[in-house]
This record gives sequence, C-alpha cells and structure tokens, in this order.
Amino acid sequence: MAKPLIASLVLVCAVVSAISLAQSFRSAEEAGRLELAARADRAAFDAVSSAAVAAESERVRLQADNLRLERELDAALTWTQALGEALAAEGERRERAAVERAAASALAINPPPFGVQRCMLALRDCLRADGFEGMQLLRASALEGQELRDVEFLMLHRETGQSELIVAQSMTARLDRAGEIVTLKFMNGHARQDGLRSDLPPEGKELRLSVAEGRRWEQKLPYFLRPEGDYIERKGVQSDGRAMDRETRETWLERLDALLVDAGADLKLRVAGFVALEGHEFRSVRLVGYDDRNLLALAADCDRLAVEVDALAKVVSLRLSGGTLRRAGSESSIHGEGFRMLLPNVTPDRASLVMMGMVVQR
Repeated sequence: MAKPLIASLVLVCAVVSAISLAQSFRSAEEAGRLELAARADRAAFDAVSSAAVAAESERVRLQADNLRLERELDAALTWTQALGEALAAEGERRERAAVERAAASALAINPPPFGVQRCMLALRDCLRADGFEGMQLLRASALEGQELRDVEFLMLHRETGQSELIVAQSMTARLDRAGEIVTLKFMNGHARQDGLRSDLPPEGKELRLSVAEGRRWEQKLPYFLRPEGDYIERKGVQSDGRAMDRETRETWLERLDALLVDAGADLKLRVAGFVALEGHEFRSVRLVGYDDRNLLALAADCDRLAVEVDALAKVVSLRLSGGTLRRAGSESSIHGEGFRMLLPNVTPDRASLVMMGMVVQR
C-alpha cells in the first residue's frame, strides 16, 4: 500500500513541476514581448525627440533669416526713398534753374522798357521786405494804365521744394489800406506746377499778401498799385522825438535779426523798425511775425520793446509794452505788465552777447 502512495506523490510532483515550468516559459515569453515593446516605444520617443529638436532648430534658423531679410528690406526701402527724394529735389532745382535762365535770357535779348524795369525792381524790393523772397516777377512787356502786360511770375515754396510759374496777359496790384493786404491778380493765362499746366480761371487768379507796411508799397509803386480805403491809426504808439541816426539804427536791427533768426518761436519774428533807444528799451517799435508759408501772421506796434532775461530760469523773451497787437484777424491793446513772447532757443548768455548787454533782467 505504501508503493501506490509514493507513486501518486511522485506523479503529483511531476504534474506540479510541469505546470510551473510551463508558467515560467509563458512569463519569460511575456517579459520578452514587453521588453521588445518598451524598446520600440523608447526608439519612437527618441525619434520624436530628435525631430522636435531638429524642428526647433529649423524654426530658430528661419526666424533669424526672416529678421535678416526684414532688415535688408527696410534698408533697401530707406535707400530707395532717399534716392527718390534726392532725384525729386534735383529735378525741382533744375526746373527752377531752367526757368530763371530762360527769364534772364529773355530779359537780355528783349529788355523791357525802363519804366517796366523800374516797376519790377520796386516790386521785388517790396516782396523781399515783407518776407516773400520766394516770389519774383520774371518778365513783363509793358506797363499800361496801372497794369503790367505779358507777365511771368514765379513762386518757390521752400517748405515743399515745389515751384509754380504763372504766365498771364495782365497783372494788377490792389492795396487794402485798412487791413494792409496787397492782392496780386493775374488774368488770361495759365499756371504750371510740378510739370502740370492748368488754365487760369475766367475771373483770374489772386494772391493775397499780408504786408507789414502798406505805405511802403504805395511809396515805391505809385504808378502800379491801386490803394483802397484808409489806414487805421494805431493807438498807444508814442515817440519821444529823440530819433536815432540811420547807421546806428541799422546796426541794432541787424543785432535783433541775429537774435531772432533761430529763436524757436512759433512765428519767424523780425523787428521792422524803431525810432529810438532809451535805457535798455527800444521805443516806437514795429514787430512782425511770419508763418511757415512766409505770410504775415502778426503785427505789433508798441511803445516799448525789450529783450528780457530770467537768469535763474534761463529764459529769454521779448517784452512788448503799450500799443496794439494784430494776430489772426483780431486787434488787441498791449498794456499793464506788457505782452511777452518766449524765445525758446535763445539762452541768457547768447542774448547778452548778441545785444551787447542791452537786456532787461527779470
């Protein structure tokens, strides 16, 4: 009975061993499969990581190339724009020079009568005195009944570099004494600007010029200018009768011009004249101001004018006292503490140097 029992135990052990061995084989097989899957996943991850790194490097390179191309494009556009502006300016310069040469040639070949020459020179002097240096009467054939015939009138716009030539059969000039406005009128002709020609309107083309002193125009052009109305007397301007000699006055006007030429005010200021110098103040002064189109925008007739310096604040200004101020079509009186006009670009040291110490300390 013992032998069958032992045989049964041996058989059980063999079966258990077989089962264990089979499970071991299956476990090993599963482990191998998982290892292969893990290696495949790792390889795929490494491939994706390498592709991502390569893609980032390519993105950085493309971004750098894009920035470089943008800089090169900006530089090319800037250079092209500068070249275009230079060519346009040169073209305008040559056009103006050609017009002036043609006018000079025409005058040399067919000089106008003496009376017409005198009128042209007087008109040029009046225009320059009031700041219209870009305007010039190039040609006229005759002066009949306060009308110039067959005229060529050139206007140079310095702020834009453009020019306009008016060719007309007749030109007249009218003065509004009250407003001190000169109107130049051109009839029957055409205008040429930037190479384009346009006919003058049937009613003519007018240029309205605000002038500093209408009486000067009347004095220089009595045979051409047609005055209308009456002058408005300016109140508050007084003269103590102690007039200054011409040479001394011109010297001080030159010094005032040097002080105001780059003063940085909102208008281009100029002292048109004064009567006397008393203490550190100019007496009976005419001050004018021109806008960026060289048109009169301010006129002041004041009893006293001084260059005022605030050394502590480092500020320089013109102080106007007494008289009247005309600006933007309105007129006001100057009284009390006076009217000050700031000169931002002028330092106290420069003011004292240019005016040789003739300044008022605030």
